[in-house]
Amino acid sequence: MISGLEAYIRDSQLASKVDLTGSVVGVSGELLAEISVDALAAAAEARNFTVVVVFDGPSRPTPARVNSTATFGHLAELKNRGIKFLVAPGVAAAQLSYMYREGFVTHIAAADDCVLFGDAPIVVGLLSEPKVVSFTSLVQSTPLSPQDFAEVCIGAGCALIPERCPLYDLSMNPIKAGLKVAQVSGGSVFRTVTQLDVDYAGRFQTALAAINWQPVLNGNGMTELLNLRKLPEPQDLRTLIGLRLPDEYNYYLSKGLVSTELLRGLVWGWVADDASNARGVPQADYNALQKILSPLRGAALDWLSSAINRYFQFSKVSDRTPGCSVLDRKRIAPLRSEQLSTPELVQQEVVSQAQKVSGATSVEELLKKAGVSPTPQLETSAKLALRWLAEAIHVALMATGASKEPISGWP
Repeated sequence: MISGLEAYIRDSQLASKVDLTGSVVGVSGELLAEISVDALAAAAEARNFTVVVVFDGPSRPTPARVNSTATFGHLAELKNRGIKFLVAPGVAAAQLSYMYREGFVTHIAAADDCVLFGDAPIVVGLLSEPKVVSFTSLVQSTPLSPQDFAEVCIGAGCALIPERCPLYDLSMNPIKAGLKVAQVSGGSVFRTVTQLDVDYAGRFQTALAAINWQPVLNGNGMTELLNLRKLPEPQDLRTLIGLRLPDEYNYYLSKGLVSTELLRGLVWGWVADDASNARGVPQADYNALQKILSPLRGAALDWLSSAINRYFQFSKVSDRTPGCSVLDRKRIAPLRSEQLSTPELVQQEVVSQAQKVSGATSVEELLKKAGVSPTPQLETSAKLALRWLAEAIHVALMATGASKEPISGWP
């Protein structure tokens, strides 16, 4: 969310009451850090509207917030309540804005970052007294241009750059503080930001550029760039969204079949396990367990990356040369696992791989091998590492065509 924007909207009385009956409301995953899935479902039922929850994906700029990333606890709750969800390739706000423009949702809630990506109607107070505000009305409440107002929002802190601009008065609402800076600098916060330290100015510029170049999943399950201003694709696009994954992997991601954090390893070159890095866990125990779990995460990434290559290697390619139909592509010796086709056999491969790289195949064995006492945090970390390996193996088999049986999610 854009820090301070909701309070600015409320104080400026820019929002008007809205009847959501029959509406389809796109909700960003960050809302689930503030309210329960049950409360969201109850509000939708009481006011007769449909909810679609959208989570941030691996291509969002870094560093980024973590509370909007999909967890399997969230997905399980949403499935149990019959609420649809989608994991975006990049920033959830960009995906929601695309969905509004294409008619998949009629309103957007708890994602005021969306004002950076278009003029979708943003709902505030979804669970109490819903009101709606648009980007146009926000801009018209100031003497700024749409571009300058977007800069004010970025400086306040948002999904693209979480921290507040050092020039903003800490005693003021971040938006009002940004408007004050913009007024002094002739409208553009960025013009003043360039005078700051190079590190922050670079992150601000990256966030500003990322507004135009966020990957989104379209209605056909393919990934495209949200090019708001129809500009030529920049040569340094990788610095904004990381390495671009095959469409098939982003599709599996959108369905919750593979973790955002795991795919982040392929996109940005690093992966983090937030579950174990929690308060109350002795640093020595944390370090000991990570030495055991790191090879498991490495094996999962190996499966994903090798499957990307094998997917293209084994796909049929038509030869349009007269007299030919399909190119003769000699297949190298297939992996033993490519013969697997059921979840049971996938689990057997998980056990085999876990034993091979870590010498342990269960949460209890992993903790014992690390020599640490069981705690909820460390157990969750070990469980997550095994789950990532299971996801990677299954998705790799689906990508190469070896597995024809999709799963609804791991337990």
